[in-house]
Amino acid sequence: FYTAPPLRLAARKGLGELSIGLSFGPLATAGTVYAVTGSVDFSSFLVGIPIGFLTVLILWINQFPDEEADKKAGKINLVVLLGKQKARWGYVLMLGLVFGLMAFWVFNGLLPLLTMLTFLLIPMAVYSSRIVLREYAERSLIRANVATIRLQAFFGLIMAVTLFFGS
Repeated sequence: FYTAPPLRLAARKGLGELSIGLSFGPLATAGTVYAVTGSVDFSSFLVGIPIGFLTVLILWINQFPDEEADKKAGKINLVVLLGKQKARWGYVLMLGLVFGLMAFWVFNGLLPLLTMLTFLLIPMAVYSSRIVLREYAERSLIRANVATIRLQAFFGLIMAVTLFFGS
């Protein structure tokens, strides 16, 4: 559904990013919880939101080099819709949301305090953000691609371990 007809969500002004974020975030975590325990609750969806955002960021940063080709092919993803200059700020904003939501949920008792260990990854987030802000139109942006993939992987691992031991 992401790239193929009839839906071609990647060409639908952000619906592709939304579908990827939901599928690889809250739906995946809730589905895993259900498969393991036989039940699901609100927190099962909640913990997947930051993971979904980080997965969208992997997709997002990979759209920068393809902006012109995507535009010609009719793929109206968010980078095409916003343009590279604005889209780079969307990347930074979404990273900020990941850590902001984590802090909000911990301080409101929705997630265990131990999940704050994900904040150890902030330097990696700052590193990738600085690259995106400065090199969004250059081939060297690939360093931010790699950093974003690592950030998502490490974040997911830390979340899983801290939720296991913190609950």
